[in-house]
Amino acid sequence: AKQMARRIDLAPAAFADLLPALESGRIDLVGAPLTATPERARAFAFTEGYLDAHAQLVAGPRAGELRALADLKGRTVAVARGTTYEQWAHANGPRYAFRVEAVSDDAAAIALVTAGRADAALTAHTAAAYAVMRHA
Repeated sequence: AKQMARRIDLAPAAFADLLPALESGRIDLVGAPLTATPERARAFAFTEGYLDAHAQLVAGPRAGELRALADLKGRTVAVARGTTYEQWAHANGPRYAFRVEAVSDDAAAIALVTAGRADAALTAHTAAAYAVMRHA
């Protein structure tokens, strides 16, 4: 911004609100890790990738041992609204017979697990690693 002689106003927002705000013109850019899906790429311009994130489940003691997706049967998986993890969970919940609990962000999803209100949270491995480090 300094090099361009522009002012930056930072506006924290829930992840699910980022793309609608960008699309409506309320904000000019998103400074957050965002998966560039074909659908999103048709509507928005993306920079080159700077983070390679992988999906990971963070499970609490209530989940028991999870070795395969089939072990999620009858369990609750928390996800952040608006993420590709939420899309995947809704698409695959019926196949593996788990319930999806969509919440405001990764921290809220992980908080459901630590509070015993969800069996697992599906998130990026970076958020998962931070949660495990913080709650270990």
